[in-house]
Amino acid sequence: MKYKKIFKWELFLGISVILVISFIIFNFFVYGFFLNILDKELNNRLLLISDELQNNIDSIVFTFTSIEKYNRLYEKYLNILYETKKRWSVDIVFLNPMWKVCLSTIPEYSYFSPDFLSINLNNITYFENGTPVKEYIQPFKKDNITKGYIYMKMKGDILSQFITIKRNQYIIFTIIFIFALLISFIFSHLFTSRIEKTIKILERISRGENKIIKIDWFDEFSYLQEEINKMVLNLKQLQEQRTKEIQLIAMGLAHEIKNPITAAYNLIELLEKKPDDKKNIERIKEIKQEIIRLNLITDKFIQFAREDTLSKEKIQLKSFFNNILMQFDVNIKINYENINDSQLLEIDTILMERAIKNLIKNSKEAGANKIDITITKNEKFLLISIIDDAELIPENIKDKIFLPFFTTKQTGMGIGLAITKNIIEKHNGKIEYKPFENKNRFEIIIPIEKIFINEEI
Repeated sequence: MKYKKIFKWELFLGISVILVISFIIFNFFVYGFFLNILDKELNNRLLLISDELQNNIDSIVFTFTSIEKYNRLYEKYLNILYETKKRWSVDIVFLNPMWKVCLSTIPEYSYFSPDFLSINLNNITYFENGTPVKEYIQPFKKDNITKGYIYMKMKGDILSQFITIKRNQYIIFTIIFIFALLISFIFSHLFTSRIEKTIKILERISRGENKIIKIDWFDEFSYLQEEINKMVLNLKQLQEQRTKEIQLIAMGLAHEIKNPITAAYNLIELLEKKPDDKKNIERIKEIKQEIIRLNLITDKFIQFAREDTLSKEKIQLKSFFNNILMQFDVNIKINYENINDSQLLEIDTILMERAIKNLIKNSKEAGANKIDITITKNEKFLLISIIDDAELIPENIKDKIFLPFFTTKQTGMGIGLAITKNIIEKHNGKIEYKPFENKNRFEIIIPIEKIFINEEI
C-alpha cells in the first residue's frame, strides 16, 4: 500500500474546524455581552428621558384626541416632545390606558400594539432591514396612579453603535481567526516535520544505513524517538551477535568436516602409492568410518537446523522427571517445591526429555560427582535448576556454550547444549548458565500458561 504524506493537512484541518466552531461560539457570546452593555446604557438614557417628561408634562395630555390637534395646550406639549426628540434623537408617543395615541412625534402612528409587553419586558432591541431599532415604554404615574404610557423609539444613526460594534467585531475576529489559522498551520508543520524526519531516518535505517534519530525535545514523541533508537541499537547488536554466532558455527562445522576429509584423503594417497599393500583393506575400512563420521556430523547439523513441530502430550510432572533420573547411575538428587503430586504438564515429552538428558549428560561428562535438580513454580513461571559440582566453565567461554559445534572436549561435536536451548525456546522458555556458590548451574524458565494444565489425573 502506498502511503500519502497528508497527516499535516489532516491535523491542520482538524485544528481549523475546532477554531471555526470556537470562534462562532465565542463571537456569539462576546457580541451578546457588548450588546447587553450598550442596551443597558440606552435603557438608562430612556428612563432619564421618561422621568424628565413626567416632570414637564401634565397628565391632561392623556385625555387628548385628534379633535384637539390644534388646541394651544396640545401644541405646547407637542413642542416639548419635539424639543426632547431633537435633543435626544428619540421619537415619543403618549398613550392613554386604552393604548390610544394622545400625543406623538411620529405622525403615522395612530395605534400602538404593545406586543412585547406580553413577555414582561418594557424594552426591546432588534434589527429591521439591517437597521437597529430600540423601543421602550414606561408608565406615566401621578400619585401612584397610572394615567397612561410613554412610548419611545430610537432608530437609525442614534443606534449606529450597534452596527459599529458588530462590524468592528467581525473585523477583529476575522484578523484573529486568520492569525490563529496561520499559527495552527505553523504548529501542524512543526509537529509533522518531526514525524517526517523520523520516517526518513527509519527509511534510511531500513536500507541498511547506520543512522539514529536526533532527539531535540522532551515530550512523548521524543520518548518514542528514544525508544526507536534503543530498538534499532538492540537489533543492530542482535544482528552482530547472530553474525558472530554464524561465524563460530561455520568455523566449528568446517573444523568437524575437515578432520574426516583429511584423514580419508591421506588414506587414499596411501592406497595409490601402495596398491598391493595388504593393509589396504583396513585403510578402506578407516575411509568408510571417516565417511560415516562425516555423514553423522551432517545429520546432527540438519537435526539442529530443522524446525520440528512440537507434538505435545499430557504427562505427570514428577513421573516425567523421575523416569529420566532412572536412566542415569550418577548421584542425582531432585527436589520439588510447590509442586502437587498430580500436577500435569503438556509438553513434547520426547524433545523435552532429550533436553534434560543433554544437561545431565553434559554435567556427567564434565566430571560431576553430584547433581542437584530443583523444580519449583510461582504464579507465572516453572523454574528448573540443575546444579553440579564439576569444574566451573571458564568465564571467557560461558557465553559460547550454547552455540552449535562449540566444544572444549576432545570428543563430541558441541551440539548437545545448542539442541537443548532450541527445545526450551520452542516451549516458549529460556535457558541460562548462572554459576552459584562455586558450582555450575543451568536455569530453565518456562511460562506456566504454556505448559501447565489445571487438572489432575
